[in-house]
Amino acid sequence: AACTSCDAGKSSAAASDICALCAAGTASGAGASACNNCEAGAYSATGAASCTSCDAGKSSAAASDACALCPAGTASSAGASACDDCEAGAYSAIGAASCTACEAGKVAAQPGSSECVACVALHDKAYTSLDGEASCGRATQGFYWDAIVQAPRECPDGATCDSPEGTVLATIAIKPDYYRLALSSTQVYKCGTGNCLGGVGNTTTCREGSGGVLCAVCDDKYYLKSPSEDEGDGSRDDDDDDD
Repeated sequence: AACTSCDAGKSSAAASDICALCAAGTASGAGASACNNCEAGAYSATGAASCTSCDAGKSSAAASDACALCPAGTASSAGASACDDCEAGAYSAIGAASCTACEAGKVAAQPGSSECVACVALHDKAYTSLDGEASCGRATQGFYWDAIVQAPRECPDGATCDSPEGTVLATIAIKPDYYRLALSSTQVYKCGTGNCLGGVGNTTTCREGSGGVLCAVCDDKYYLKSPSEDEGDGSRDDDDDDD
């Protein structure tokens, strides 16, 4: 009788009278003398002609008969031999194809996290974070972040702390009629001249024709008007003194 090739998914040694099914975790093409182990990231059932890649969110070692779901805090793409930990600032549930960034106000401090924790639960209402951050290193509205002590501080009187990304010392907004000397200063002064327009920057913006500390220094052709004077633009042409 003529010898017959084994079908795919089977194999035989020399002088065999039968082809044996490939064991789970192995596979073969037609006419194989042995079944080959599936590579890591793939699997097979008994009698497989080829190995099948694991779906995203699963992984397998070599010669596996099934793929295992990724544990919470890890994720994988299709055909993975192992699941990778989520980076700090992200999390995942069981069987995740990818990790999800923590939403603003929540953090995952360690790699491999299965959940994000609210900053208010870790600290208090003054702490927050942006999307995908690993620590609560920003200040909520009404506070600014003090980089020296690495903690939030209450916004000074005469200022506004409402930056969407969290206010820092340099981005404190000064209200109209208040003045700050420098970006590094936490002191905000009441401006009695009416020339201080407020703003964000190294010094408060002064009304046209004024400058200096508290916007109390007048430019040429301007004078500092007393409260008893009528409302006006505060300007005076020096040539008027010659009349």
